[in-house]
Amino acid sequence: MSHECHATLCRSPCEPRKLMCLKHWKMVPYQTQLAVLEHYRRGQCNDKRPSKEWFDAANLAVAQVAEQEGAPMSRRHRELLAQQGQDQCPTP
Repeated sequence: MSHECHATLCRSPCEPRKLMCLKHWKMVPYQTQLAVLEHYRRGQCNDKRPSKEWFDAANLAVAQVAEQEGAPMSRRHRELLAQQGQDQCPTP
């Protein structure tokens, strides 16, 4: 079974347990990388049942790379970026 990088404009092959090729993974902010790795469950690629938390972290990573590359984004990706921006705003 072949697996490709999940970055929007990339079709580079990568291992099924990897979300992205190394080039694009390096573009993902560290905190998002941690969230993707924290919510990864061994075997989720085989049973096709990743958690909602993993999906949220993975979609945020894809959105962050797309934003940096100027790639098209889904509505959900734009919402995740907006939500992330709100979460990082200091409280008065």
